Amino acid sequence: MEINVNSFGIRPNVNEEAGFAFNKAIEEAKKAGQSVNLTLEKGIYNFYTENAITRKYYISNTASEIEAPDKTKHIGLFFDGAKNITLDCGGSTFIFHGKFTQIVFDNSENITVKNLVTDWSRPTMTEMTLIAKTDEYCDFEVNADCDFEIRDGRAIWVGRGFEYVSGPTQIVPRDKKTTRRVNGLGYDNAEQIAERTIRFYNCSLKDFEIGDIAQVRDGIRDEVGFFAVNSKNITFENVTTHYMHGLGFVGQFTENITLDNFNTIPNAEKGRTCSCFADSIHISGCKGKVAVKNGHFDGTHDDIMNVHGTDLPITEILGENKVKVRFSHNQTYGFKAFYEGDKIVFIDEKTLLPLGYGKIAAAEMLSEREMALTTEEPLPCGVKEKTAIDNLTWQPEVLFENNVIKRDPTRGILLSSGGKTVVKNNRFIQTNMSAILIAFDARSWYESGKVNDVLIEDNVFEECNGPVILIEPETNEFEDGRYVHENIRIKNNKFILSDNRILSAKSTDGLVFEENEIVSDSEPKFETVHCANVKIN
Repeated sequence: MEINVNSFGIRPNVNEEAGFAFNKAIEEAKKAGQSVNLTLEKGIYNFYTENAITRKYYISNTASEIEAPDKTKHIGLFFDGAKNITLDCGGSTFIFHGKFTQIVFDNSENITVKNLVTDWSRPTMTEMTLIAKTDEYCDFEVNADCDFEIRDGRAIWVGRGFEYVSGPTQIVPRDKKTTRRVNGLGYDNAEQIAERTIRFYNCSLKDFEIGDIAQVRDGIRDEVGFFAVNSKNITFENVTTHYMHGLGFVGQFTENITLDNFNTIPNAEKGRTCSCFADSIHISGCKGKVAVKNGHFDGTHDDIMNVHGTDLPITEILGENKVKVRFSHNQTYGFKAFYEGDKIVFIDEKTLLPLGYGKIAAAEMLSEREMALTTEEPLPCGVKEKTAIDNLTWQPEVLFENNVIKRDPTRGILLSSGGKTVVKNNRFIQTNMSAILIAFDARSWYESGKVNDVLIEDNVFEECNGPVILIEPETNEFEDGRYVHENIRIKNNKFILSDNRILSAKSTDGLVFEENEIVSDSEPKFETVHCANVKIN
């Protein structure tokens, strides 16, 4: 069945609110009782934050209670309880005005969005180019779509429904090949000297040269780009986004996510160099398979992809088979992290080794921060306060294939999932930190978990900072014969090194590095700590 979105009263290429028509079309598709293909006339469609659908969502790795106590999200397109819908945008562009979570999939199944470009009229990232500097001041020309005001000598970055002064800052050198984080410029002593030019006095410019671009954001992750929660079979095909506020595409307790030709790239025609406020893709507590393939990722303000679960430490033993646990990182809380029937592992928070396993009989939210968990069997021996609990049911297989990563200030991809993980035929270009990180901790970010089967094959790593591949569970306490991670194979890759630290691994059993091509001016460095069955040749 086909439903045309334009029949609900919206035209392309006009400055009218499009959200009403799109969401009416989605509601009509939900009533159809069969698969629906939503189509629309190709063009530009506008979404305005004052007309957005609003819902409260607690999203992993976003804002704390102090940073943003109100969890209300402003939603452009809302797939709520929807099934069997394909939205074919036909190459259209959606422009968002104000802070947005562009699309939400909640309790939805078999939803595909394809052939779409999204952009913002005024991103929440300010960009400006250094055009002059002296010992007393520096002059920056502000990008044409980044509005500002000077109030009492202070530069204020303004947009539709938001404003900010300063925050995390990155530099893009004038060759525009890389990006990295730097100290802020000091915005309290400024004056406007031309229509788009601000002069900053007493600013620190040791990192900047004429022609370099500064990127400035406020740092508060109060929205995300796209959000899939409690859903199944969510697919993006041929979707390009030029900007996302907060984290990018977030999957949370969703089964099967496919991002095929999903591109996060800055809008060069508008002179931008940043495509995403934070991570491009963030997968927290999902299952099934997460497939990211044929994508291009350029100009983020954080990692390209992070796949993990959430470790919740025990705060109180309530009975022989009942505990109270707590969300312990300030940015992650408020959602149900365990469900009846989920398989779990009890983890020593210091060694990250398992103390035993169990199955959830009941899971109750006690508050935004705490849950009560009842297991089918008595708690394993050795379980105590601070023992962490990880959810083994919600750990997906991961495929990251045929992607290009460039202009990345931090890590390329973070992989902490117990499901089979394949990283194949990708190009990692000049990541500012490790291209691949396999972590796991129960005392800082509380991001689980143990990996069991990782294949890194047929990739090219071009001048990434070292260690290019870092296997770093956050523990310095070891037990003889026991290891956190296992079965990691690094094969048939090409490493073009600028930093000769090629591989660093800790507490891993079954680490293989073989048949790789290494291009380096110095002897490559390999480091292993408390590892077994290591093969490097």
